Amino acid sequence: MLEKENPDIILVQELTYPMTSCIPDCYKKATGCSISHHVYCRKEYQVKDHEWHMRWCRAKICTGDRLVNVFSVHTHWDKDIYTDTCFEITQKLITYWSGLFGGKNITNIAGGDWNNEPSAIENHVFPMDIIRTHAPTFCNWKTGKAAELDYFAVWPKAGKISVVECPGSRYSDHKAVMLDI
Repeated sequence: MLEKENPDIILVQELTYPMTSCIPDCYKKATGCSISHHVYCRKEYQVKDHEWHMRWCRAKICTGDRLVNVFSVHTHWDKDIYTDTCFEITQKLITYWSGLFGGKNITNIAGGDWNNEPSAIENHVFPMDIIRTHAPTFCNWKTGKAAELDYFAVWPKAGKISVVECPGSRYSDHKAVMLDI
């Protein structure tokens, strides 16, 4: 089971049944899921699907409205022909949202199967000074060893986000990442 009862967002990778049974129904019903990349948000959040496994929600917080762009990544940055297109779309959306909200209160969350070193991600997509990479999200279910190539990222540095991981399982090579925004 998940370690935290009511996280705002749950992001998981390559999760298959019966491991999916540990995700609360209210999260599943909120967004549904794609074949192997999942982003679940609390029911009261408005969620709209976009391409490339991206999800976004406008979260109402006690200090006012904050736009949160959440997406799940599964790619090889140096090999995948779709990588540039994927992040072109992402950057356009971020620019659009920043314009709508005056460039404030925008938090971008990316988690997943990066398959590259964090420095390659930062240089390829966003300036290094505005990205934070957190603990690896990959865990080999046979050895329990964390991989160095799968990370969780949040940018810009503004905004408070806490990351809570739940134990890996033999049904997925990736740990679930839970967020409170």
